[in-house]
Amino acid sequence: MKKTTRLILLSLVLILCLAPFEGLHAEQSVIKMYNDEAAPDGSRFKNTGEGIVAVRLNVKGGKFVGLVVPSWYAAPMSTALILYKWDTDYGTTISGSPIFSDMIEDSVSQGWVDPGEADFTVDFNRAFAEGEYLLVYYRLSGNPLHIPTHAAHPDSIAYFDQEVYENVSYRVSCIVDPAAELNEEPNNNIDSQEVIIAAYGNGPSADGLSYISVGNYASVAHKFTVKNGKFTGIVFNELFLEAGYGEIELKVYKWKDDYNTTTSQTPIYHNIIEAESGGPGQYENFYVRFDRAYALGDYLIEISCYDGLNLWAHATKEGVTSYLDGEVYEEGTLKIDIIENLFAELDERPVYTPEPTETPEPTPTVESTPTQTAAETEKPGETDKKGEKDSGNTGIIIGVAVVAVIAVAAIVYIIIRNSKGRE
Repeated sequence: MKKTTRLILLSLVLILCLAPFEGLHAEQSVIKMYNDEAAPDGSRFKNTGEGIVAVRLNVKGGKFVGLVVPSWYAAPMSTALILYKWDTDYGTTISGSPIFSDMIEDSVSQGWVDPGEADFTVDFNRAFAEGEYLLVYYRLSGNPLHIPTHAAHPDSIAYFDQEVYENVSYRVSCIVDPAAELNEEPNNNIDSQEVIIAAYGNGPSADGLSYISVGNYASVAHKFTVKNGKFTGIVFNELFLEAGYGEIELKVYKWKDDYNTTTSQTPIYHNIIEAESGGPGQYENFYVRFDRAYALGDYLIEISCYDGLNLWAHATKEGVTSYLDGEVYEEGTLKIDIIENLFAELDERPVYTPEPTETPEPTPTVESTPTQTAAETEKPGETDKKGEKDSGNTGIIIGVAVVAVIAVAAIVYIIIRNSKGRE
């Protein structure tokens, strides 16, 4: 056999021997799901403070085992990543249960962390089959995460607040592994499914106001739509109380037709909230949790306070309307967040502050008496007669005792006098 032929045969044997090991140790691949070109609308990003950012991914080339999410934020930042198997449309998909959830966070970095500087690699610890998925970003706490926008990509569809974001792709990459063992058991790692949704516009109000002084109005109000999880509370974003303390009357209504019709209903939540902001000139996010879980839909909250409560004014936002004494605040929106819980059990019982009641007239107390057996129990009407009889006997006993004391005193007096006379 020629030397060349022997070398070819040896090479084929080596290839066949190594083939199984190639399969076992195949490297994971990172697949970009965005176009490098800029977004045609001139945008640079969408952030989790503005609304719900989501992307539909068509995963190919191997089992879906992870993600690479870009860094672009100022710490502190905590963002939830929720992954669903795509089902028919956006609404149907998020009404189902997620197959993976986890958070990315940073509480120590100083200043801005830019894309590529410290991107997040997320391992599902699972291997999902090729196919279509929906990745949803939720701001949990702190500052928002910015998701860079690019030109459209054939295997990804961008969404913002449940609507398709036309001709745009978000910067995200999928990690696939052709050799991974399929494991589609859900893996949810977020203890709390509570998410914070901004219900105000991005930027300053058109009239240049920094804040609205609530005490200048009988009430201010805020209308918004709950689109994702159950409605479980609100956040007064960077609450500003001039004296550091205030009592805030809060009413929550389900929206019906218009402002007047809505507020003529009985609120589903009505409470007096005692709030603190740490003192004058200090600002804190103040959370109001209802201990209830109201359904998706439109809501109006109405706020009254005369203790120096100021709510920050921001730009207008589609789907959100603020009111001052029932009139639309055309120039902006109040800086209020919605608290939603993705998987809370629906609980729409109303909550009301107990109304004070008139103090009732004091009623006579009855002294307790030893327990009686059935045989000893008095018949109706006998108690009063017995009381009268006992009262009479007591008077006789006292009279006899007084007479006896006088008689003894007289006898003693006579004995002493007689003894003196003998002397």
